[in-house]
Amino acid sequence: MQKMVLLVLALALVTSTVVDTATNITSCTSLTNNECLQNLTTCLQSPCLLSCGRTSPQQSCIQDCFASRGSNLSEIYQCHALECQALQSCSQLCYRINCESLTCTAKVCDQECFRTSCGKMACHKNVTNCTQVAYYPDNSQIMECSAKSCNQHYTLSSNTFSSELTCLSAVETCNQSGKSAKLNLKCLSGVKNCTQRAKSNSNTNMQCDGDNCDQSCSYSTCNMSCSASAKKCTQFKERYSAFVVTMNCDADVCMQKCDGGHCNMTCSSNVKECTQICKQGTCFTKCNAVICHSDFGISTTALSTSYPTNPTVSSKSSGNILTVSLVVISLVITTCTN
Repeated sequence: MQKMVLLVLALALVTSTVVDTATNITSCTSLTNNECLQNLTTCLQSPCLLSCGRTSPQQSCIQDCFASRGSNLSEIYQCHALECQALQSCSQLCYRINCESLTCTAKVCDQECFRTSCGKMACHKNVTNCTQVAYYPDNSQIMECSAKSCNQHYTLSSNTFSSELTCLSAVETCNQSGKSAKLNLKCLSGVKNCTQRAKSNSNTNMQCDGDNCDQSCSYSTCNMSCSASAKKCTQFKERYSAFVVTMNCDADVCMQKCDGGHCNMTCSSNVKECTQICKQGTCFTKCNAVICHSDFGISTTALSTSYPTNPTVSSKSSGNILTVSLVVISLVITTCTN
């Protein structure tokens, strides 16, 4: 009977999480538990580190840094760093308590921050989905991602803080969105789809070397730059506003769609086809591409265009001039015949 009790106690010790008081690390060493959790109860001394899945195959890992409103825990408690190698999922929740960083190799990785700092999030190439979300952040958020799908959302921040996302070459889809935020997005060569969405007085910069690059702006100042390694680059300005939208493009195909004015577009000689569609307001185009298109709607109040000396297609007016020329030539031939 005593042997049985000792055996049960030994198993209980092995399958529990271990807290190293010297380094404040919660290490999951269980061979049977599917989840490792660190919160205010399991970590008694700040700063708290969590290492999960390094020595045993946990399915999921959660670092829960949650402080209730009015609590002074945010001043004395920090989640610090989370290193997660769980098989299935990894989550870091930072609510009024700062989180230092999250490094993740699980299939699904999530970091969510509310009125605090997320720190840096890094997702490795074997990750399927990697997401960082920040609401009213206290500091800039940084995300470096090699996952199949990378997503960063940033809402209502100070103008001095920024959201930075870098998607590396293994990424299939890279998405960044923000509201009243300062956004910086960089997609390296090899990224298949790179997208940035900006709303409500945001200030954005997008540098894209990936295959397909897409930027959408609503009441925001936006800058977009596409390198020669990009295949298609598209910038869209929603609604008429005084916010300036600028696009510098070296991709194979470049397009700027502008529902409102204050849109500037430059296409280099590396571009095969360059198109600007401006429904109203003042738009500017400098096109040195092989083919240049422009379509300015009937409500255009001002027009500034610059094209190469002999573009294949310059604008709708070029088509009209060509039509008139053909008619004149036809009349001359008919007169000579008669």
